[in-house]
Amino acid sequence: MRPRGVTLVFATVLMAVLLGFLVLAVDVGRVALAKSELQATADAAARYAATGMITSSTKSTTAYNHAALVCADSKVEGRTVTLTSSDVEIGVWNAGTRAFTASNSSNVDAVRVTLSYTVGGAGSVPTFAKALGAGTKTLTVSSVAQATVVTVDVNAPAQGNIFLAGMPDNTQTTNLQGNAWCYDNSGTTADPKQRPKALALTSLGVAAGDLLSFEGLSGQANNGAGALDNGPDGNLSWNVAQGQAYPNSAPTQSSNGIGNLRAPISSCIAVFLSDAAPNGSAAPTSLDFATSASRDYSLLQPALKQTFYVGDGKRLNGEVQHIKVPPGATRVFFGMMDAWQWNDNVGSFNMKMYRSTKIVTVK
Repeated sequence: MRPRGVTLVFATVLMAVLLGFLVLAVDVGRVALAKSELQATADAAARYAATGMITSSTKSTTAYNHAALVCADSKVEGRTVTLTSSDVEIGVWNAGTRAFTASNSSNVDAVRVTLSYTVGGAGSVPTFAKALGAGTKTLTVSSVAQATVVTVDVNAPAQGNIFLAGMPDNTQTTNLQGNAWCYDNSGTTADPKQRPKALALTSLGVAAGDLLSFEGLSGQANNGAGALDNGPDGNLSWNVAQGQAYPNSAPTQSSNGIGNLRAPISSCIAVFLSDAAPNGSAAPTSLDFATSASRDYSLLQPALKQTFYVGDGKRLNGEVQHIKVPPGATRVFFGMMDAWQWNDNVGSFNMKMYRSTKIVTVK
């Protein structure tokens, strides 16, 4: 064979080898990129799962719901990652040994999310792998996130008239009704009567701009006179406002400078106040929680003195709801939604108020 022919054959073989290495490099890059996207998804899912889990009474369910929301919004190679309940574990993180132990105990503080993804599973198999007769490549990653939180127990009384919040002892209100039997009284510390439950934000080290979450853990309440008991979400088929049994919209009237609202009767409600009595200035705009969509908020930013709906503290998809503390707030008050005459209501809601302090990816 002539030298020129040998060179041509050698060059052809060399080009094939170089092309093979080039294709291999592309495939390796594709796998590396997919793994990076998968790890980022796992990290985000674990962090959001820990955020929800630490402020929930149904920790496993909430952790999975939060992780699923992240996975549904994330893509690896343009595809959604599949998540099953077994992929999300709650447990305890040991900083000393850097070990995660799955647990359902009351002191859980971490979530581990494990994700698997098959490169080429629903698309093209990596070229070099196909050339070698190989199939798909499955990647598996995991992430552990730890949450620390400050929490305090709260009892929201059914007789707690939110429109008496922050008012002086023995303040009397007719709840926008003229009939004497509608009167309620703020009572005293020793005899609270219809005074709503008060909590100083300093007990949680809370300041303006912090995010809080409230969760109705247990309890039933009703609006009296043989009415049916309801949980913290209230009677979703009956919306009321202060002074109105069947309002067609958010009310414009209120009392004691505290914002009115439209919300399900017997539901848990709250309001932020400063140290001053609320009746020294006009009431803010009334909020409207008459629809499922309005109650299904992820983040709510009420103004000072603007009464808002708490319910059970969760969205319909299981996501924990957050409330942003308004400027000037030093206290938060809890009570039950009613139209008038809180004095004959029965029951209470046992709740927890949380302030998440730190969510960290630890592994």
